[in-house]
Amino acid sequence: MTGLTAGTSYQFQVQTVCSAGNSAYSSPVTFTTTATGCTDTWESNNTAATAKLITVGTNINALIGTSTDVDYFKFSNTNSQKKIKITLTNLPADYDIRLYKSNGTTQVGISQNGGTTSETITYNNGAVGTYIIKVYGYSGAYNATSCYTLMAQISASNFKTEDPGTIETETETANPLTLYPNPTTGTLNVEFNSAVSGNTTIRVFDLTGRTVYSEIVESKEGLMTRELNLQQLQKGLYFVEISNSGQKLTEKLLISWEAFFSRQSVVGSRQSAVGSRQYFVGIRYIVS
Repeated sequence: MTGLTAGTSYQFQVQTVCSAGNSAYSSPVTFTTTATGCTDTWESNNTAATAKLITVGTNINALIGTSTDVDYFKFSNTNSQKKIKITLTNLPADYDIRLYKSNGTTQVGISQNGGTTSETITYNNGAVGTYIIKVYGYSGAYNATSCYTLMAQISASNFKTEDPGTIETETETANPLTLYPNPTTGTLNVEFNSAVSGNTTIRVFDLTGRTVYSEIVESKEGLMTRELNLQQLQKGLYFVEISNSGQKLTEKLLISWEAFFSRQSVVGSRQSAVGSRQYFVGIRYIVS
């Protein structure tokens, strides 16, 4: 039998055909053709400690095979080629990437576009050493048969950052942004590492760019944490953006079903102040 589609379920029935007459058809039997997905040769690499070494300038293909699967890879730059660019393409689901120093915990770059948009991190001022890439599915996204494509590049010249989704880290003191709990039912902690003292803008916005919550904080150098009450927001996907001294960081935020059923309707925007600090928060709202 030919012409069947890979990874597809079919049913068949059997009937005898004789000169004296035909029998009734048998009960349906179901079978599934073999899927023709890619093969992941990089497992097991689910932790920074088990990150697999990859060759720079070469495409590698791998799978996010389950909702809990994450992939770690490592590579090194050199004295003559310090500039770094990471690209994640051919995405079968909503995957994101983070770039860490060799300890696997100090984040120096992140790219989190929505859907299957390609991801790019450009890090033009990194020290010479080993770096670790984390590839993961947003909110448990995965595809057990289709691979993504990852490439790490190094260069003596700065990589351009005009591409959509590119995030460039200008200094060794990166400004990572953490949201927790995420998903949330309305109460959210925004934690970021401010490189300098001064005003920091935190924006929450939807896919259309409409700001749904905003505050301004007069931040001090170092770790900052701000608790937000977002129970007035509809359930769905949002973006939280931090702007500080020319740097911008964006994280996805998911308002869960629990928030949808338990929140109270609030009309208009809110501003709040704590002590002498004022905060500006902008969030983009995405309906799932």
